[in-house]
Amino acid sequence: MSSKINVVIPSIQLSRELIYCLEKLNNQNYKNFFVTIVLDFKNKTKRPKLNFKLNILISKKKNMSSKRNLGVKKFKSDLIVFLDSDAYPHKNWLREAENLLSKNKNKNTILGGPSIPFPKQNYSEMLCYYAKRSYYVTGYLNFRKYKSKSRYCDWVESCCMFMNRSLYLKHGGMNINKYLGEDKDLIQRMKENDKSVKVFFTPKLFIYHKERNIKKFLLQRMVFGSDLFNIIKFGNNINSFQPILPLIIVISTILIVFAKIDSV
Repeated sequence: MSSKINVVIPSIQLSRELIYCLEKLNNQNYKNFFVTIVLDFKNKTKRPKLNFKLNILISKKKNMSSKRNLGVKKFKSDLIVFLDSDAYPHKNWLREAENLLSKNKNKNTILGGPSIPFPKQNYSEMLCYYAKRSYYVTGYLNFRKYKSKSRYCDWVESCCMFMNRSLYLKHGGMNINKYLGEDKDLIQRMKENDKSVKVFFTPKLFIYHKERNIKKFLLQRMVFGSDLFNIIKFGNNINSFQPILPLIIVISTILIVFAKIDSV
């Protein structure tokens, strides 16, 4: 018997991107799922014709962590997956995830996959995508931006994150006080409380994710940078410091250049 899956999508409103996402979910070849969207408010946008059950929750103005928690707690399911409102999965997405989790003896396994750009994106959006694939922008985590090989890893992004619902609820869900890095924080807490928790990344679970234009991309990087040391949780090994290695490299390069200029 297949597992029932709750696809939780937080959003501000029923936007054009979210409608497109819902339409694309119609193409899933796995049928034992429903979708829960959690919105700030209910607008008058016409809903598309869907082949699955759609639950709509109104949370008012809450952050993404609160919305995801609400979507998971409200409706029972075997598995949950988080998806962004400006993304959509390939047609085998749910079937692949259900197969992987049902065959895995470790029920505390979390799955994730890469986010690749929409087909036919404009030049500005493609530049942003290739920037994210660079080590100098996303560090050792750049493998998540293309269909790289399967591996166990530290954490996966909440734009594409599968797990057993019971595991999520056991650890209290996402921290509602976090506006950035809530996905990384969740998995770190899970691992600290239960050593059996594993995170597996696979290209079989890839999604298409809309990229920002250059201006929005730079604004996003600035926001991430302003909260850099709150996002990073330092540990006792080099992997804990890897996310800031690109920043260290850039600063070191600038200092070396200025030192050479002064010495001339």
